[in-house]
Amino acid sequence: MQSIAQAWLLLSLVGPQQGIVYLGLLGAVQWVPVMVFGLFGGIIVDVWPKRRTVIATQIAAGLLALILGALVYFNVVQVWHVFVLGFLLGLVNIIDMPARQSFVVEMVGPDDVMNGIALNSAVFTAPESWARPSAARSSRWSARPCASSSTTQLRCRGHRPARDAGERIDARCAAGDPTIHRGRSVGLATG
Repeated sequence: MQSIAQAWLLLSLVGPQQGIVYLGLLGAVQWVPVMVFGLFGGIIVDVWPKRRTVIATQIAAGLLALILGALVYFNVVQVWHVFVLGFLLGLVNIIDMPARQSFVVEMVGPDDVMNGIALNSAVFTAPESWARPSAARSSRWSARPCASSSTTQLRCRGHRPARDAGERIDARCAAGDPTIHRGRSVGLATG
């Protein structure tokens, strides 16, 4: 969810015209560290205690979400902030993803491994199936931008990402753009 929140924030900062390129770059910045150093993350996870590793990575992801939320709340967020925090989240994911996957096997025991893996898969796919429809539905009712991870959710109120974003939306409303709903702000609501 934190990756989705970063992408949405980036899109609101740069606008839809430049957003396509920036979203592709953000995806690369977030996932290239995982692809390049993922094997090393697995080696680290095999050496370190898995429970403590998962807790540490979730705290790190939560701190990154808190930093992003603070930048948005104080209205000082810039594009490079989103890229740096996305890269750092990718570094956290290098250790977090293999630690969580292997921790399931230790947690449930040998008799229930299949059920544990199925439940773990459901936990990862369920948010994907309801987060986007929920965000789309919530954006119709003045949703607020969020920075979120599985351990931290920070709601930011009254954020205006780009100084001229409101004026652009007002101009599109005045021009009769059917994609803009008068009196409603578009934002990301995850939860």
